[in-house]
Amino acid sequence: MCSSKVLLQYASRAAYVNGLHDVLDAPTLTMAREFARRHTWSDWKGDRHTLRGCWEYVTGAAAVQEGCAPGTRDANNHGCTPTDFLERANEHIRARRKAGHGLAMPEEH
Repeated sequence: MCSSKVLLQYASRAAYVNGLHDVLDAPTLTMAREFARRHTWSDWKGDRHTLRGCWEYVTGAAAVQEGCAPGTRDANNHGCTPTDFLERANEHIRARRKAGHGLAMPEEH
């Protein structure tokens, strides 16, 4: 079963070419550059957060912090780096595969 075909329409040839330029030729905005922007917000408790602070948190070593919106952050993860978290996740996946789960998915995924 196939759905009917739909013809894509662009505002103009120039808009199409400019769109291709934005996707193919413009420099990619990396995650680091995205999070370097000055943007702040408040969570439900009224605590202020910044993109830069979030980037520093996810790229650095975890540190216990009490009084966060969900409670104590990283209570059991003090000192863990992103590489440590990745290894922990991969170890969990290996253990689950060894137990017979997720075998339909190729291991390289």
